[in-house]
Amino acid sequence: MAKAFALRLVRPQYGGTRPTDRPGGRADIQGLRALAVLLVIGDHLVGRPRGGFIGVDIFFVISGYLITGLLLREHQRTGHISFVGFYRRRVKRILPAAVVVALATVATTNLVFGGTFAGRTEVDAEWALLFAANFRFAATGTDYFASSTTPSPLQHYWSLSVEEQFYFVWPWLILLVLVVLSRKGRARHGRLVISTLMALAITTSFLWAVVETRHDPTSAYFSTYSRMWELGAGALLAVLSPAFARIGPMTAAVLGWCGLVAIAISALVINAGPTFPAPEAALPVAAAVVVIAAGIGRGGTQRWLWPLTNPLSRWVGDISYSLYLWHFPVIIILGSFMPNGYRYYACAALSLLLLATASYYGLEDPVRRSAWLERSRPRDKRHRVPRAVSYASFAGALVVLAAGVVSVPSPTAPNLALIRADVELPGTPPDSPLDAWRAKVAAAIAQTHWPDGLDPDPDDLSRTAPGVVVDEWAKDGCLGLEVGSHGTPIQNAEHCMYGSATAPHTAVLVGDSTAISLAPALREALGSSWRLQILTTKLCPLGTGGVKNPDGSPFPECADFRQAALGEISRMHPELVVATSLPGSMSSYASTDAELRGVTSYLTELARSSKHALVISSPPGAPPISTCKKLLEGPWSCLGPVTDAAATSWRMTLKTAAADAGVPWIDSEDWMCIDGVCPPFIDGTIAYFDWWHYTGTMSAKLGPVLAVEIHEKVPHLISREQGQDRGAGTVAASLVATY
Repeated sequence: MAKAFALRLVRPQYGGTRPTDRPGGRADIQGLRALAVLLVIGDHLVGRPRGGFIGVDIFFVISGYLITGLLLREHQRTGHISFVGFYRRRVKRILPAAVVVALATVATTNLVFGGTFAGRTEVDAEWALLFAANFRFAATGTDYFASSTTPSPLQHYWSLSVEEQFYFVWPWLILLVLVVLSRKGRARHGRLVISTLMALAITTSFLWAVVETRHDPTSAYFSTYSRMWELGAGALLAVLSPAFARIGPMTAAVLGWCGLVAIAISALVINAGPTFPAPEAALPVAAAVVVIAAGIGRGGTQRWLWPLTNPLSRWVGDISYSLYLWHFPVIIILGSFMPNGYRYYACAALSLLLLATASYYGLEDPVRRSAWLERSRPRDKRHRVPRAVSYASFAGALVVLAAGVVSVPSPTAPNLALIRADVELPGTPPDSPLDAWRAKVAAAIAQTHWPDGLDPDPDDLSRTAPGVVVDEWAKDGCLGLEVGSHGTPIQNAEHCMYGSATAPHTAVLVGDSTAISLAPALREALGSSWRLQILTTKLCPLGTGGVKNPDGSPFPECADFRQAALGEISRMHPELVVATSLPGSMSSYASTDAELRGVTSYLTELARSSKHALVISSPPGAPPISTCKKLLEGPWSCLGPVTDAAATSWRMTLKTAAADAGVPWIDSEDWMCIDGVCPPFIDGTIAYFDWWHYTGTMSAKLGPVLAVEIHEKVPHLISREQGQDRGAGTVAASLVATY
C-alpha cells in the first residue's frame, strides 16, 4: 500500500547540496518554539506583551521550515516521498493530544456551564478535529451576534487548521515539481525551481493578505490564503538552506540576535489592527526566518544565542505543542471562576504547565515514539520518562485548579431586607409600574437559586430561539448592515415603520443595536396611536467622530448613516426621537472633551430636527448568562453591571452631552439595578442575551416602565393614566403579591 503512494523518482543531484545538510540547530528551533508559545500565552493570559499573538506567526515559519526540510531530505535520501509516511507522522504528532484536549474541554464546559456555551463548544470541537476551525471562527468572528460573547475555549485550534490545510496541498506540489523535472532530466534544478515557485506563491499570498486585511481583517486573520505566505517563508528557507550552510559562528550569532531583537520589537509595537496580519506580520516572520537561518551554518548558534539554547528553553520548546493546546481552555474556563489578578495568573500558569507536562510525557511523546500506525518499526524507547511524571503532573494540575477555584471567596446572595430599605415600595396594589418593577428587581437580586421556567430558555440563547433577539432585528432586518438588512441603513429603514399608517403621532428610534433592542419596549410604551420609525445600524454610536470596526477596519458607513439619519428625521420632523447607543469601537476622537463635543453636537441636531428628543442610557449590562451561569453556583455569579472603563466613560459622556444639548435623560439603570447591582433575570425573564442587549422578551416587558419614564420627562406626550393603564394589564397586576 505504501509503495502505491510513494512515487519513486530518479535521485536528484541538487547543485552543491551536501547529504548531511541539517535543518538548523535543534536547540535553536526548540528555543524559538518556547519563545513563540510564551508570547501567545502571555498575550492571552495577562495581555502582555500586546503583540504576543505574533507567536502564532513564528510557529507558522517554524512549521513550514521543518516540514519542507523533512520532505526534501526524504526525497534526496530515498528518491521518493512517501505520503503515507508523511501523513502518518502528522497524525501521530498532532492528533492524539489535540483530540484529548478537545474532549476534555467539551466535558469540562458541559460539567461547569452546560447549556448554550457547552453546545457551542461541542460544535467548535467538531470543526477543530476536522481541521476546519479557522473557517468556523472566521464566520462567527464576523457574526455580530457572537461579537460580545466569551471566546470559545477551542478558538486557538484555528492555527492548527491552517497548518494542516497547507500540508494537505504543499507536499503534493513539491512532488509534482520533482516528477516533472525528473522526467525532463532536470532533477538537479529541483531546489531552484521549487524556490522560484515558492517565492511566487509567497508574493501572491502576501499581496492577497494585504488586500483582505484592509477589507476584512477578521477573515484575513483566520484565512489559510492570507497566512500561507508565513508558512511559505519557512518552506522557502528550507529549500534555500544550502546557501546558509557555511555561515560561521560569529555571523550566526549576529544574525540570531538581530532576529531576536526584531521579534521583541514586534511583540512590543504590533497591535491587532487594520494592518495585521499583512503587512505588519512581515516583521516577526522575517525575524523568525533570520533566527532559524542563523542556526543552519556549521557553527550554529549554540554558544552565542543562549536565550534559545539553554536547557530550560529547550525543554519548554519540547512541550510547546501541549502548552499551546491547553493554554486557552485553562485561561477561559478558569477565568470564569476567578477574577483577573495575580492569584488567577499564577494559578492558570502553574496548572497549565502541569497539564502540558502530563500531556507531553504521558501522551504526546509516547505516541510519537510508538509503533502505532507503523508496520514494522520497533518502539523507540530512547529518552523515555517514567509515566509517574505524567500522573504526578496531572494530579498536581487538578490540585492547583481546585485550590484556585476554592480560594476565591464565593459571593453571597444580597440581603433582601437591606435591598427593600432602598426601594420605595408602594402599597397594594402598586401605585406605579416602575415601583412594582423595582420591587421585582430587588427580589431577583436576592435569589439564591436559579429559578425554573426562565424565559427565554437560558440553555438556548441562540439567535433563532424564541424571545432571544428582538424580532425587529433578527426577523425584520431593521439593524442596518446586519444579517437580513437591505441596501444602505436608510434604504433599509423604508420597511421598518411600525404601527398604523393613520396613527396621529410619529416617533423615531435612532442609534445602534442597543437601540433596536429597545424597540418592543418603545412600541409597547407608545401604544397604538403612534407610528415608530426605526433608524439603526450596527456599531455606530451617537456622535460625530469617526469609528472603526472591532477588527480595526475602516467603517465609513457609520458617518454616512449619521448624516442620512439626521436628514431623514429633519424631513419627517417627528414628535419624538428616542436615541441610545454603546460607545462604539476605536473612536477617532482626540480626547474625552472632543468626544463630549461631538456627541453634544449630534444630540443638538436631533433635538432641532424633531419636536421632542429623549436620550436613554445604554443598558448597564451583565455577564452573558450562557457563560456565567454555572451548574454549581447561584445567580450571583451573573450579577452586573459590566463595569467596563470604556462603558462607564461613555455613560457619563452621554449623560453630560444630553444635559448640554437640553435633551432629557433616562437612566436605564433605574429599571435594571438596585444600588448598582443588576440581576441577570427579572420577573422570570432573562435580561440580556449577551453583555449588553436586552432579550426580546425582556424588552417587551419594559414597555410599561418606559411609558412611565417618558411621561415623567415629556408629560404631555404620554399621560400618566396611559402609562398606568398599560402597566396594570401587563406588569403591575402580576406584582401585587411580590411581598
